[in-house]
Amino acid sequence: MPFLMKFKIDQSIKIENTNKTTYVAITNSGRVVVSISSKDKKLLKLFFRKLNRPTIFKVFTFSVLCAKVIAHTKAKSVVIDNEYLGHEINIKSFVVQILSIWNYNDTHISFRNLGKSSRAHEVVYKAYKKGKSELKVRAKEVLVLYNLINKA
Repeated sequence: MPFLMKFKIDQSIKIENTNKTTYVAITNSGRVVVSISSKDKKLLKLFFRKLNRPTIFKVFTFSVLCAKVIAHTKAKSVVIDNEYLGHEINIKSFVVQILSIWNYNDTHISFRNLGKSSRAHEVVYKAYKKGKSELKVRAKEVLVLYNLINKA
C-alpha cells in the first residue's frame, strides 16, 4: 500500500456549546476550515431534543462537519482528535455514511488525542479567533443528511 499522508482534524468550541460558532479544521500540507453557527446549532439541538436524541445532536453534527472537510480535501487517511470519548464508533459510522451519500468512499478514519501543539489545533484555534472559515454547514444540511441515513 502506498504511503498516504494523514490528514488531522480538530475542533474549536464543542457542538453542544450553542452560544458560539463551532469550527472544525483539517490539515496536512494545506488546511480547510468548516463552521456551524450558534443559531444553526440551537435549531439542531431543539430538533434532536424533540426526538429525545440529545447525544446524537452533538455526535451527528460533529460527524457532518468532519465529513465536509474530508470530502472537500479528498482525504484518504484521517486522524480525528478525541472530541467525544466513547462515541468514536458512532462518529466513524456517521462520517462513512455521509461520505457514501456524497459518493466519496474509502477513507481510513482513526482517532487519537492530537494535543494543543498539533497544526490542526493551531489552525482551528486561529479560525475561531478570527471568526472565519472556508466552508459553512447549515442546520438544514445536517437534517437532510440525518433523514437520509435514518431512511436507509
